[in-house]
Amino acid sequence: MSRRQTVAIAGASDLAKYLVEELYKTDKYDIIVLSRGVTPDREWFSSHPNVTLHLSDYSLQSVLNILDATNPVVLFCFIHSNDPKFYNTAHSAMLQACQQSRICKRFVPSEYGGNLQTHPLLPRFYAPTHVEFRKELEAQNDVEWTLVNIGWFMDYFAPVGKSYMKPLHPVWPVDLDKWEATVLGTGDEPIAWTSARDVAKALEKETYLCGELGTWNRAIKQVEEFYGSFIVC
Repeated sequence: MSRRQTVAIAGASDLAKYLVEELYKTDKYDIIVLSRGVTPDREWFSSHPNVTLHLSDYSLQSVLNILDATNPVVLFCFIHSNDPKFYNTAHSAMLQACQQSRICKRFVPSEYGGNLQTHPLLPRFYAPTHVEFRKELEAQNDVEWTLVNIGWFMDYFAPVGKSYMKPLHPVWPVDLDKWEATVLGTGDEPIAWTSARDVAKALEKETYLCGELGTWNRAIKQVEEFYGSFIVC
């Protein structure tokens, strides 16, 4: 029987819940979750089997102490912020902690959205955060890293309560509460959607993930077949 390994997750987020569940199903991993505080969402993690919650301010010393005390083989980050002061500082600290740790030499930063292959500078608000940190990743060779590219999360098509993923209005163009849909572009450009569950299943294996290809016009029409017509903007 292979030795159990430890996996570290930074950020007790909605997407992180799916990764915890998929790792738990394999019965191969102990899971540590780094979080800045204890809230109802964080309690979900601490009450889950094989999960240990560690409070951290995401400083270098804080993260390094946790990594060296628990010896994970990989660190997944699910921290999202458009504030460069927080996003960049926290990610830099995690990268440096991996560089200095005894065991953890693999890092998957918080990316997931966008199109890294053909439009790496979009969305524009990624420029001061994601884009800048990618430069730091590329400049070092001590830690293996992967950027996960999935397009859009299809979970946002589901009503509240059907997914861990909370509504993302107004970024997500389909509002199931107000029953409005905003067509992005012409609505006929190819779009990739992937479920959060599929992302969690594939995180250790894939870099580019896509559960389904379609267009916004087709997606809106399919949702209307189940729920009725949108007010299209």
